[in-house]
Amino acid sequence: MNELILELSYNCDLACVMCGFGDKDVEPSRFMAPETVSLILDAINPPPRVIRLNGRGESTIHPRFVEILRQVRSRFPDVQINLFSHLSWSRPGVADALIDCNVQLFISMDSPDPERLAVIRRRSKYAKIVANIERLATHTPRPFIIFTLQEQNFDDVVPIAKFAVERELHLLVNTVRRDEGIEPFQELVRARVDDLRRAFAEVSEIYLGQRVACFLPDSIQGTQITKDGTRPTNGALARCPAIDRELCVLFDGTVTPCNMFNPYAYGNILTSSLDVIRRGERFRWFSENHKEHPYCSNCACLGGTA
Repeated sequence: MNELILELSYNCDLACVMCGFGDKDVEPSRFMAPETVSLILDAINPPPRVIRLNGRGESTIHPRFVEILRQVRSRFPDVQINLFSHLSWSRPGVADALIDCNVQLFISMDSPDPERLAVIRRRSKYAKIVANIERLATHTPRPFIIFTLQEQNFDDVVPIAKFAVERELHLLVNTVRRDEGIEPFQELVRARVDDLRRAFAEVSEIYLGQRVACFLPDSIQGTQITKDGTRPTNGALARCPAIDRELCVLFDGTVTPCNMFNPYAYGNILTSSLDVIRRGERFRWFSENHKEHPYCSNCACLGGTA
């Protein structure tokens, strides 16, 4: 196992248009219990190269986030710790802990335009995001901007690249996924594939010679964009590498396959060990048949965050 993902929070304080959280209230029961965190940390020997401390929610709102972060760093001083966050918060203690623990940050930001960002990531505060990015001006490793391409920000690919490179941030272009209703986005991609090719070429030029990098998908929802300066998505591969490299433990202990949060359940860490789960029938079936699973269709993953 190369990367272990711990979903500390299945709560979020935003209501993004592409996400299922909507206007749900924050429920304490949807935070991973510290006892579960300790159980998981006790179960990994040797540790993976990367431990990611977020799942489908915003981990920094976990009431014991800083404590858990420092616990992981103290327990595994050489492990790379990854965290995805919208950074739309003012929590100096959290920011200090992220810096102190050398966390590799992935900043979810879908437009450099404040008004458009507010439409996509409802409740987000552009000024807070920028202030936190400025606070990270000398932070290493350098953070990533995670840009999720969708209908509302189709023309923001080049602007977000300029925003990122000016602040010495890596850029990873992700794409929206939906269990239902993805067809309009697929049609938009097909209709504007030439625009995307031009945008990707310009982004590659913007990043040429920089100390930070951009990661662009070679295809989007089944439409080939370009092989130049891009990476293949896991959905286009004969076998997904995440099966052998990743495990995700959800807030309630459910063990699932990957960083894209496929809901297929291998088992539960509260009732079985990770070793037993990885040797189990459900793991074996998914390993052999994951390409038949609808969630894996056109997967946009560019190789995980390890």
